[in-house]
Amino acid sequence: MLTALANPAIQVQNPNSMVDADWMSSLWDVYFAYWRDPTMTADDAVAKIKDNYDTILK
Repeated sequence: MLTALANPAIQVQNPNSMVDADWMSSLWDVYFAYWRDPTMTADDAVAKIKDNYDTILK
């Protein structure tokens, strides 16, 4: 395990997530908005995530 961790050719910034910081931040913004806004539906949250995806990753 330590040999693998010492090899920079196979390292990633965060082994728990393979997304960039902008995309991860936008996801958490939607998650928090969904949890604190009782009027926001799951469909609203999914639509916002899709909208953010188009803005950030396309």
